[in-house]
Amino acid sequence: MKKILLASMIAVVGFSASAQNLDKVKTLLKSNKFEEAKTEIDKIAETEKFAKNPDVWYNKAKVYAAIADNEAEAAKVPGARATAFEALKKYVDMDTKQHISMQLDQFQPLMSIYQGFFKTGAASFNAKDYEKSYGDFLLAGEVSDLMQKKGWSNVPLDTTVILYTAVSAQNAKKEPEAAKYYTILANAKVNGDGMEDCYKWLADYYMRNEKIDSATKYLSLGREIFPKDSWWTSMELDMLREKGEKPALFAKYEQAIQESPDKLEFPYNYALELYEYAYNADPAKRPANSEELIGKVETNLTKALTLQPDHHQALLVLGQVKYNKGVDIQNQAAALKGTKPEDVKKRGELKAEAIKKYDESIPYLEKIVEKFDKEGKLKMEERQSLKNALDILIIVYDQKGMKDKMKVYEEKYNNVDKVH
Repeated sequence: MKKILLASMIAVVGFSASAQNLDKVKTLLKSNKFEEAKTEIDKIAETEKFAKNPDVWYNKAKVYAAIADNEAEAAKVPGARATAFEALKKYVDMDTKQHISMQLDQFQPLMSIYQGFFKTGAASFNAKDYEKSYGDFLLAGEVSDLMQKKGWSNVPLDTTVILYTAVSAQNAKKEPEAAKYYTILANAKVNGDGMEDCYKWLADYYMRNEKIDSATKYLSLGREIFPKDSWWTSMELDMLREKGEKPALFAKYEQAIQESPDKLEFPYNYALELYEYAYNADPAKRPANSEELIGKVETNLTKALTLQPDHHQALLVLGQVKYNKGVDIQNQAAALKGTKPEDVKKRGELKAEAIKKYDESIPYLEKIVEKFDKEGKLKMEERQSLKNALDILIIVYDQKGMKDKMKVYEEKYNNVDKVH
């Protein structure tokens, strides 16, 4: 009986010693004596009999969190915030009851640790140190997960931290990690401004990695939540193009134009795809329905120009289509080698018909020249479009026998790089 009493007394004395030491740590911390508080709490935590006391670890978390929040002190103790979090996790695991100490502190230093990781993550992100920002946001996410697991947060999903973790990973070229966190958001069907990019990134990522089912899944999810965004249709077009399924691709373009009549990209891109498929300089290599398809090319370029009359690329392609029709007819004339009156007559008729097609190209090409004549420095792609337009105009006016007009465009062509 005496032995039991003695053991109980020893336990009480031991605990009291721990409490007294913790009171000293608290006093030092309250006085902002960070280094002394750190030395004292480290000594207590390293003592086996005290290390079993949850409040030892709670106070270690408080000391290190306070150091991390003080810029001068944090510089002396690298990784202080991470140490604080590890200590706090030990406290939470050991104190299986109500975590009274933390409740009395209104969940400090838990919030301090969370906010600290988030703040340093944001600072690293803004400094373009994406590797560090990814690590900091990961830790902020761990704190958030702990809060949710214990019921200390009424937010079911910390979308902001998860999003920044994903974006940091993406910018740090950690694509599998970025996919992991974007997937969490997408599977939760997050919405709101900018959140459509999660679904877009995932669809593109899986498409690039040839995981078509996953790409289709997130494309469909994105469309479900952001139905007005035309990007989903553009992605479907890309997928069909990759597969090389021309009939399905063209059908999807027709659908896209019908559903989004105000989107210039669909008729313009459709025209380019059609023309690449339908036209070949060698008529023998064109598909059987080439003429019908080229008619659709002209129709869709006209639609594009209705939406943006000065779209220089659409103007150029339509001018080239008209010009190439003239070239086809002129080649037919050149193929007639006979000297009979009917052959000569036929050649003349064909040449006149070719000139008509050349004439049809002129307004589109001259509109490009007129547009860029008013501008100074041009982008490389704009200069090339201007050169292409001038090149065709030079040939057309030469064929028409209008040498003065031809020389005007030759001079413009020769000075494009100087002027623009």
